[in-house]
Amino acid sequence: MGTRSSLSSPSLWAYALVFLGALSFVSLGALLVDKSRHAMPQFAVGLQAQQVEPQIKELRVDSMSPLSHLPEKTGSGQSLVGPVLLEAGPYGHLFLADRGRPGTLREYLPDGHFLRDIGESQELTLASVSDLHAYADRLWVADLLGGTLHIGNRTTNEWSSFPVTPPPYRLVPVSEESGALLVTHVVAPYLFDLINPHRDILRSFGELLKNQEEYSLLLDGFVDRSGDTILYSGKYIGFIAGFSTDGELRYLMSTIVPPKMPVMARGDGKKWVHRRSPFLASEAIVTDENSFYLLSRRVAGGRVCSFIDRYRVQDGHYISSCQLPCPGQWDSLALGGDFLFAASTEAVFRWGRQVLAEDVGQDSISTGLTILSFSPTTTKEFASYE
Repeated sequence: MGTRSSLSSPSLWAYALVFLGALSFVSLGALLVDKSRHAMPQFAVGLQAQQVEPQIKELRVDSMSPLSHLPEKTGSGQSLVGPVLLEAGPYGHLFLADRGRPGTLREYLPDGHFLRDIGESQELTLASVSDLHAYADRLWVADLLGGTLHIGNRTTNEWSSFPVTPPPYRLVPVSEESGALLVTHVVAPYLFDLINPHRDILRSFGELLKNQEEYSLLLDGFVDRSGDTILYSGKYIGFIAGFSTDGELRYLMSTIVPPKMPVMARGDGKKWVHRRSPFLASEAIVTDENSFYLLSRRVAGGRVCSFIDRYRVQDGHYISSCQLPCPGQWDSLALGGDFLFAASTEAVFRWGRQVLAEDVGQDSISTGLTILSFSPTTTKEFASYE
């Protein structure tokens, strides 16, 4: 764990590659595929393996006919194209950000009816939305390409923005009352910076790999918080790390899909994850003080399917899974009010949130509703899961 007032800043194009490369919309340019076989870099501490078999409950949808349709265009003059970043407030209001276009952030009712285009605010300029968090009437937005954190009141639409170096990738409020934020960086020596409302870096921590900075993006992942526990999960390699808000590593567990080295590329003196490498997870959320959920992908019945895997916050141990309709490319999860929302590249679906907490043996199939549909992009495809 370290403390510093500022971080050395790699070139801005490297951070753009983090955001755009994850979307598969950008060519690697000068990056060369590294065809040599690489062993998984050593974790700085021991990685514990899961010792249980998956227990699976199936989620279905009644039809693809949505309750509502996204407007063709909003006040910003832009239509919404999937995939989307999804977040939900405590009353079930949905916030959608278009991963494929800069500056789109919109609010919807739980039944999918459009409320407003938040990006229309004169006080808010978004170059990108790399992460989004909602709590009560407040919104936190990480703008990776703009190198900026935005904090707003969704009722008054008043926003404050400030630059962050290195640019913020993921974020989670550590204390909604004090305004302290945890910001993640995946091309820096530490995963996390804890920032106070005065923009000071209080501490930096999250050194999980030996020679971590050399393997850029290998620890790319998702962050959330439950009480005094910070949870971080990998996108390309399967692990869950639990930290205290003081930066102490409490545990490091594999997911039920053991870590496997993805295809790497060489460039800028680093080893980057190749944009065609399949990712094991695409979202993570915490619902309460006991459970942590990971939206993951793995082969089932000869097909690549998506699952919502449930783990214990206390120690990272696996509990059970819900399988989303397969085939289908699922990109984002959100919990708000009494609902679980899941977004594919074509629509947003809704179930009662109790399906996540129910035992697998209780009703092995649960049917949900399609609440929104939109046009999927044609540039994002499944990677090969060999």
